[in-house]
Amino acid sequence: RDAQESRGLGDVYKRQVSTQSTGEKEREAAPMSSSLHTQLGAGMSVEQTTPQKEKAIIKELFKENTLKVGKAYYLISSKWYQLWKNYVNLNDWNDPDKERPGPITNSELIDEEKQILRNNVSENLDFQIINESVWNQLHAWYGGGPPIKRYAISAGFRGVVVELKLLTLYVVKSSDMANQVEVQFSKATTVGKFLDEMCRIMNLEEDKVRVWDYHNNNRLKILDDPSRRLDECQIIDNQKMLIEEQNEDGNWPGSDKFGAGRYHYDRDPTPPGKTGLINLGNTCFMNSSIQCLSNTPPLADYFLTSVYENDVNETNPLGSGGKMARAYAKLLHQLWSDKTSVAEPRDFKWKLEKFAPQFAGYQQHDSQELLAFLLDGLHEDLNRIRKKPYVETKESDGRPDEVVAKEAWEGHKKRNDSIVVDWFQGQLKSKLRCPDCSKISITFDPFMYLSLPLPVQTTRTIKLTVFPLDPSVTPTKYAIDVDKHGTIFELKKAISAVTGAPPAAYFICDVYNFRFFKVFQDLESVEMIQERDVIHVHETIPPPTEQTESTATPLLRIPVLNLKEEYYMYSSRTSLFGVPFWVSVPADITYSELYKELVKHIMPFLKNEPEKEETEEKRMFKILEVDNYGAEPSDLPDNNSPLKLKDKKPIAILYSGKDLEKYIDEKKKLVIQEHSSLHKGINGEEAKIKLDDCLNLFLQEEQLGPDDPWYCNNCKEMRRAFKKFDLWTLPNVLVIHLKRFSYRNKHWREKIDTLIDFPIDELDLSDFLKGPHSSPPKYELYAVSNHFGSLGGGHYTSYCKHRGDNNWYCFDDSQVSQVNKERVLSSAAYVLFYRRKDSISKEENKLPTSTQSNIGNNNNNNNNNNNATHNNNAVKSPETNTKDTPETEKKTSEEGSQTSNVDANKAAEAVTTSSQNVSSTN
Repeated sequence: RDAQESRGLGDVYKRQVSTQSTGEKEREAAPMSSSLHTQLGAGMSVEQTTPQKEKAIIKELFKENTLKVGKAYYLISSKWYQLWKNYVNLNDWNDPDKERPGPITNSELIDEEKQILRNNVSENLDFQIINESVWNQLHAWYGGGPPIKRYAISAGFRGVVVELKLLTLYVVKSSDMANQVEVQFSKATTVGKFLDEMCRIMNLEEDKVRVWDYHNNNRLKILDDPSRRLDECQIIDNQKMLIEEQNEDGNWPGSDKFGAGRYHYDRDPTPPGKTGLINLGNTCFMNSSIQCLSNTPPLADYFLTSVYENDVNETNPLGSGGKMARAYAKLLHQLWSDKTSVAEPRDFKWKLEKFAPQFAGYQQHDSQELLAFLLDGLHEDLNRIRKKPYVETKESDGRPDEVVAKEAWEGHKKRNDSIVVDWFQGQLKSKLRCPDCSKISITFDPFMYLSLPLPVQTTRTIKLTVFPLDPSVTPTKYAIDVDKHGTIFELKKAISAVTGAPPAAYFICDVYNFRFFKVFQDLESVEMIQERDVIHVHETIPPPTEQTESTATPLLRIPVLNLKEEYYMYSSRTSLFGVPFWVSVPADITYSELYKELVKHIMPFLKNEPEKEETEEKRMFKILEVDNYGAEPSDLPDNNSPLKLKDKKPIAILYSGKDLEKYIDEKKKLVIQEHSSLHKGINGEEAKIKLDDCLNLFLQEEQLGPDDPWYCNNCKEMRRAFKKFDLWTLPNVLVIHLKRFSYRNKHWREKIDTLIDFPIDELDLSDFLKGPHSSPPKYELYAVSNHFGSLGGGHYTSYCKHRGDNNWYCFDDSQVSQVNKERVLSSAAYVLFYRRKDSISKEENKLPTSTQSNIGNNNNNNNNNNNATHNNNAVKSPETNTKDTPETEKKTSEEGSQTSNVDANKAAEAVTTSSQNVSSTN
């Protein structure tokens, strides 16, 4: 069922699809590769294995885990793998589970329709990566699947990685444009191997064909270098490829009319600045940030008038030699052109990946992280300082703040001077206080954006359904608040506080596929419960304690599954259905007594009341012993002798086809009443949170964590100092990042959807600005980057105020539409862009003039100078006439100087580092 193995590094399968409405869709798959068998442990039957043997064998096989290019690896369900780890006690953390896991269940990782890896699955959370030997051994023991095979590839700056998502491509040939073949290839597959494989699939002669990048049905370019990889050719997921066949006379049919084309759309061109961006594949995060920067007039004018060429720094080792700046300028000209409705950011993304390889590929990323790296990259490409001098960082030593701030800013400007510094950077006063000797250290650090924490609760709300001990009582759904890092037992106590039953009475279960997929243990973390899990809490009679020990017959707590027989022409099988439940019964219960107890639990699903006096022939179902999966059934003796049931060992109710139809109404839904806690929102009834609240939280004093100590040069020791920020100076363009994503653990982040009330027309920061200022710092919102949905399947858009008509527009990839100003304020707001009101000139309302012909022309006249010549008539720096007052100069971002062993020059080169430090403090 998984993608089929192809030549080269990738897995490939093909599907013939007719593009005509009446065409028939067929699917043809290459033969599946056979599984290899490892010598260690091979041939050992299930009966021969023990948890200890399995543990020893797999630990030995894990020694082969070094990543090697071309080596095969397998994906395995995290849920199943955790069950197996618990069974063998792989990490020696606790007592092993007695229940042996069933077959490997990888089906939840696969898109059932396309039979490929689902887009929203992630490593560790949904699956683990294991080497081929481990997979073969586990599969030999447990079976199941399907196998999901992947290969290790070289990913440039990122080293060797396991390629999880393959490129899905749709290939057509010039002689049959109506039909396309769907294939999957590794990004590391070369053009030569791709063409070789497609010629084999399409039965073509390789020396008589050539391959085109045919994205969006346009012949963009010929891929004529067989040694280049598909990702190097900027081939993206879900695009078309064209195999062009030579004419009989040896000529190419498209040679006289096709060339390296551009994207064409049937829509009319839009006015400048109202142009959409193509989503290249999970690139909405990039499109959102680009549109916000595109609507920043000072930056847009700087690039559109080609003034930036005077500042391009081709020798800066921290930049891209001007390549990214030029690619961004080229993209801006498309966005502010009146010749199209949609621009293509393909070349820009390619240049960005070279500067920031973490954005390589087409996985979803964070728009704020992209923005930070983009501004940093533009700054390094446009840094007017060609030769950076050594600048010593000095302590305040009791000097006035104004003097120290000016000194720090001037030192920073000696090494960093660009359009980004001019407009986007401000200065923070950072105060550190030693908790032991009370020594105070004050420094002034540049910043490029403010990352503000959100003042929300530290609890997590878990929605669950409680099934009372008495089956005649309707189950109730609750929203229970519990500490995000609390235990399952703490969750039980929280449930107990609402229901009144003792915590020990409850089993908290993850219900999946009509069975109890997992029963959570008391000491496990509530982080094990995922948002998508269906959680049922079953009340039972708790076991006796030392204080309540009784001489009465012991009670058993038994999980019960529902099975039905399904009949086919030549065979029959049983399958799970319905809602599983728990019963509390005495250990000496008989078959008839157990039957009557089970009838009480199925009453809500019966068509009619059962007969009062049932004979054996009239019984509605049989009772079987089964495993956790409802398999391996064995009959229970139907006599008056006590049954030999085991505590927590599942049983099943089995209905024949006729009995099921006669007694059970499968269309009936379980009636569940809702508790009032469900209607209080995610974190209960919360007061409205304003942007000022976020700023106050960001600026409040806090103690550094144990992993982030500060060296006190008075104590000569590392100390957990108290740190406080103050806004000293503010830039003319203020970027505010709302920290909606927080790490729950190293593998799992959560999103905060709380609405933050931020001003649109006027943000007055007078009460927050501590440095000297001649005019009140009042700002106006002009752009917002939005994030909708969850982490795995979220989507980014942007709202931007157009400089020409002052109306707000929604930029949703290629779609652009006008919106009311009221829509801008939403719980999706993620990054806010503000302009200082006294920096806005009337000239900015005029649309910028494009100088497309200048794009790509290099200006090398100034490369050997320390400072480039400025065209002040085109774009004026906001520093005019204010060079003596540090509070009116624009700031940059540099590593803070409060760690005494940090080299000041290295810190100054890391422009965004201080921004990351500033944002991570809270």
